[in-house]
This record gives sequence, C-alpha cells and structure tokens, in this order.
Amino acid sequence: MATAEYYLRQEIGLKKDVDTYYRSLIGGYSSAYARTGKRTFLWLADTARTSRTVLWRPLIEELNRIRDEFRSRDLIWLTKTLYSFAVRQERVIAGIYELIAADLPERRSFLDRLSEFARRIRRIIAELFAQYPGVIFGHVIDKETRAPLVGAKLTINGFTIVVLDAIAGRYIFENFPGSYTITAEMEGYIPQTIKVALAPAGRIEVNFELEKLIKLEITIILRAKTPTEPHYYTISAKNMDELRDALEKAKESFRRRFGEVDTHDPAVADAWRAKGKEVVEKTDKAGRKFWVWKRWSDRKWSEVEKTIRIEFLSDEDEKKYDEWIKAQEKIV
Repeated sequence: MATAEYYLRQEIGLKKDVDTYYRSLIGGYSSAYARTGKRTFLWLADTARTSRTVLWRPLIEELNRIRDEFRSRDLIWLTKTLYSFAVRQERVIAGIYELIAADLPERRSFLDRLSEFARRIRRIIAELFAQYPGVIFGHVIDKETRAPLVGAKLTINGFTIVVLDAIAGRYIFENFPGSYTITAEMEGYIPQTIKVALAPAGRIEVNFELEKLIKLEITIILRAKTPTEPHYYTISAKNMDELRDALEKAKESFRRRFGEVDTHDPAVADAWRAKGKEVVEKTDKAGRKFWVWKRWSDRKWSEVEKTIRIEFLSDEDEKKYDEWIKAQEKIV
C-alpha cells in the first residue's frame, strides 16, 4: 500500500509541474508579442497570468496547508481532505477552461496539457480512495405492516439503485467517502429523504420506513351568495395537482347546475334562440346532439364564483382532508 507521503508528493509535484508550465507559457506569449506586435499574444499572456494568479495559486497554497497539517493527522483525514480539495479543484479547472477556451492552436495546446493534469489528479485520488471505500446499507419497508418494499427506488446523489431483496428489502451501496443525500421512493408511498456523511472505511446503516400515500375521497359542499342552494360534489385525488383539478371541476359542476339548462329537443333550443338566449350545441358520450342554454354569461359567472365558499360534508371528511394535506407536504 502506498504511503500518504507518496500521494502528497504526487499532488504537489503535479502542481509545481503546471505552475512551471504557466511561467513558460506567459514568457513565451510575451516574447511572441514583443517579436510580432500581434495583440493576440498579449491577450494570451494576460489571460494565462490571470488564471494563474486568481485560480491556480490558491490551489497550491491550500495544498501546502494540507501538507503541513497532515503531520499531526492520519491517512483517513488526508483521504477526506483531498476528496474535498479535488472537488474544488475541478471547479477551478472549469474556470480556467472558460478563460482560455478558443480555437487558436496555442490555447488548444494549453488546454490539452491541463486536461492531462486533471486526469492524473483524478487517478491519484481514486487510488487513494480505493484503499478506504465506505459502505451504506439498510432496508426499505412499509412503516405500518413492516413488510419489505421490493422494487423501491433509491436515489443516492443522483445515482439510482433498486431494492431487489425479496426477504428483507435490503440494499447496499459502496462508494468513496463524502456526503450523501439518499431518497427512497415507491409507487403509492410518501418518499423519504435522509442525509448522511460517509467516512473512509465507514459503515452506515440507513433504514427507510415509508408511509402509504392515502387517496383523498371526500364530499364537499359549494355554496354561493346567489343561488343559496347547496351543491354537493365528491372529490377524488392522489396528489395536489389532482386536488386542484378536482376543485376546478367542482366549480364547473356548480356552474353547469345553476348557470346552464340543456335539452335534447331541437325545438326547445330553437325557442330559446327565438327569445335571444345564448345557446351552444354539444355532443354527449353516446354521440347524440344536445343544446345548452347559458343562463350565466362569463361576466355573471365570474361574479358568482367570487362568492363561492367550500365546506366539508362532515367532521370526518374534514379530518381526512387535514391528514391527507399533511402527507402531501412531506412529499413536497
């Protein structure tokens, strides 16, 4: 097994290699500008100098601090620290790409060199982490029945695995140390999310107990200032979108009942038209024509709609609604 010093020497050596290349790159561009007077070379020199000062030098300083502090630490600490360092380093390299990326051969050469450096860094970090993999394991079960939920989907930092153990509903995930956000999902259940921090060579048990998603089925009462007669409507919804649609349909049902009159008799429809009524021709599910007299104009309906209030048919329905809303909030 390679020593921690080996990894530090590799990291610092690579940093010095790129820093030396920076110096030669800046000097070369400056000389080319002095010889040719082309402002392209001046721009290249300034860009390389900026990326070295603003982006690259802080990385070297941070790595030196890690090297000094390691003298009082252990290899596991170094593994975790270099992992965080590597993540920040990837962002820095991306920033350098944005500064220098272009089609000029000189800039392509530098980007190729930087890409090779990034690959070498990732390889070193991977070798180090391979010595200390961590494991996250656990099970996914029904909270009420305690039965395993085979086929539940787990998303771990964007990576999806499926629980296949039919006996215990168990899963296992081996990966590098770091922070993980794990979400367990199953159709018909409320998703559950847990955050954990996995240490090198660590083992964490993360168990999920999913609650069943209850389908809302209640009867509501719609009342308006005019007409005062109540309108009963049964709502069925599995999620908030369906609830919103159901409430809109309840209002539309109210409008049809009190604001519209229909007939299948064309003579009646003609009589309505003769009186100047607004009549619309429609077709039912059986393919038969019928006519609707709109007693309320859109403006009239808008006025009525503002006065509509919704009530529950019973205290039991209100309780069901409150419990269902709480369950939906967990999903959000």
